[in-house]
Amino acid sequence: MQVCRAVTKKGTACKAAAGATGLCSMHEDPERAKAPGTLGGKQNRRSSVDLEIPEGTLALTDLCNLVEAALRKLIAGDLSAKDATAVSQLCNLLLKMHPTAILENELCRLRQQLAEAEMGTGKNPDFLSANMEKKQASGDGTGEAEAAEAASVLASPGRNGSGNHN
Repeated sequence: MQVCRAVTKKGTACKAAAGATGLCSMHEDPERAKAPGTLGGKQNRRSSVDLEIPEGTLALTDLCNLVEAALRKLIAGDLSAKDATAVSQLCNLLLKMHPTAILENELCRLRQQLAEAEMGTGKNPDFLSANMEKKQASGDGTGEAEAAEAASVLASPGRNGSGNHN
């Protein structure tokens, strides 16, 4: 076997098998030598995913539209399977978080309504909770007084004298 007679960039002799010209295939065609390196470099580059994502909070319809667009691009070959998997995982994560986000928004809305109602009536929520604690400590507000009052009304004779109002 004949060895290539060219010298490498490091200055050592090339050890590849030589062809008919006395050079290996890489030294015979230097442009061909560049091709494998550029292919590897291009494969490692990040690809850009051209999916239109609306600004702000994503609604369920936005997620459906995003998944449909990704599916179309995947089938057309414009989106790699790796990128489509990433989009899918992110959409699944958003879907799992969506019910919690709805409940948090509803809680904030109800707190806002309560604050507005209390401002309109002039009631202070701290005053209300302190007042309830005082009533419970004294036995008021536990329902005992209300129950006794209701029992006396129910036991009072009606028109027929038997406690029934019929």
